[in-house]
Amino acid sequence: MHTFTTDRLTGTIEVAVVGFWNVEHVQSFKAELLQELQKMSQYVTAPKTLYNYTNAAIQSQDVVAAMTALAADPDLAGRRVAMYTDGLLARMQAKRVSSVRADMQVFTDRASAVRWLLRPAEVPTEPSPSPDRLTAVLAPFRVAIG
Repeated sequence: MHTFTTDRLTGTIEVAVVGFWNVEHVQSFKAELLQELQKMSQYVTAPKTLYNYTNAAIQSQDVVAAMTALAADPDLAGRRVAMYTDGLLARMQAKRVSSVRADMQVFTDRASAVRWLLRPAEVPTEPSPSPDRLTAVLAPFRVAIG
């Protein structure tokens, strides 16, 4: 389950991730997220996304792989993304998902995530992962999320 809350003033879409997801849920989530980003694009040029992962269950490996593929999706590139959770295992999963993007960070609390998300953009200090790195990360799972 998930919910979207939008803030047009800051150009932020906050996503509350709740419970245990399956791969089909990740696919439907992608479609809904793209719709939310499209709507927010009417107000800001580069919408930002804030994921509240504090009430999410520890996800299966297939779901983490699908989330990682979603994070790497070119349709979602170029947007700053912050995730936060205070759970150690959930944070490890979130870091795995975020490893495919230089503009995606994981935090232990909402305040730190929002502060990073809303600060002025910086020139990246490291390049985005190469296609070879993405292939290596995703190869064991081969999950298609169309």
